[in-house]
Amino acid sequence: MQARDQLAQDRGIIKSAQASQDNSVREQQQLRAEIAQLKDAVAAADEARVTAEKQRDDTQAKFAAASKQITALEHQRDEASPN
Repeated sequence: MQARDQLAQDRGIIKSAQASQDNSVREQQQLRAEIAQLKDAVAAADEARVTAEKQRDDTQAKFAAASKQITALEHQRDEASPN
C-alpha cells in the first residue's frame, strides 16, 4: 500500500516535471521567435537610418550648390550695379 502511494506520488512528480519542461520548451520557442522579430525590426530600422542619412546628405549637397549659385549671382549683381 505504501509502495503504491509512493509510486503514485512519483508519477505525479514526473508528470509535473514533464509539464514544466514542456512549458520551458514553449517559452524558449516564443523567445526565439521574439528575438527573430526584434532582429528583423533592427535590420529594418538600420535600413531606414541609412536611407535617411543618404537623403540628408543629398539635401545638404543641393543646399550647398544652391548657396554657391546664390553667392555667384549676388556677386554678378554687385559687379553689374552702378555705384
